[in-house]
Amino acid sequence: VLEEPESYRQLYDRLWREAEDALADGQYQRAEVIHMERLQYIDHHVKLQTNPQILHDAYVAYAQFLLRYASQFVYLSGVRNESTVEGYQMLLKKARESLSIATQHVTNNWETAVLYASVLLELDQRELAGEVLHHAIEIQRGADAITGLDVAFHEFSGYESDNLIPVHPRVYAVLAAYFSMLERPLETRKALLLASRSVVDRTNVCLCGVFD
Repeated sequence: VLEEPESYRQLYDRLWREAEDALADGQYQRAEVIHMERLQYIDHHVKLQTNPQILHDAYVAYAQFLLRYASQFVYLSGVRNESTVEGYQMLLKKARESLSIATQHVTNNWETAVLYASVLLELDQRELAGEVLHHAIEIQRGADAITGLDVAFHEFSGYESDNLIPVHPRVYAVLAAYFSMLERPLETRKALLLASRSVVDRTNVCLCGVFD
């Protein structure tokens, strides 16, 4: 019995699984080659390259791989010197570019925006990171709740920042890192406070759903 030929989507999914398997086996270079092959495959297939969500997901998957590789890079090298630091920075920059492309294809994914902002902070691109975090909050709050967002964001230590609720605690955590890098301790503490409040609020919502 002849097997049916693999569809373009099946091949797309299979390449992702192969990349994950290679990563799990510690074959980082092979995993990266497979991710690049996956992106090249998209570029040569009309049905894939015209689908923004598929493009977004592929570039995010590649960025997540690069970040996992970066987290292990110095450890795997066995030493921390100028060469390994440069390698670490190179992986971060590649992840940054991949996430930048992903956010262009799908503009309303706050999780991708927060991941992008985190990488920008690690690369000390604070101004752009702040803009991306601002956008991540806009996505979660929605167009009807944007009034006063600029004031709340730029005067974060005041009562205006309470207008940012509700936002996912992950956003507040990255905001805390952002304000800490700017050496703004009041805003850093406020972001951590809002993160804690957000966790409690989300927990209460879950419990209400269970016991109501």
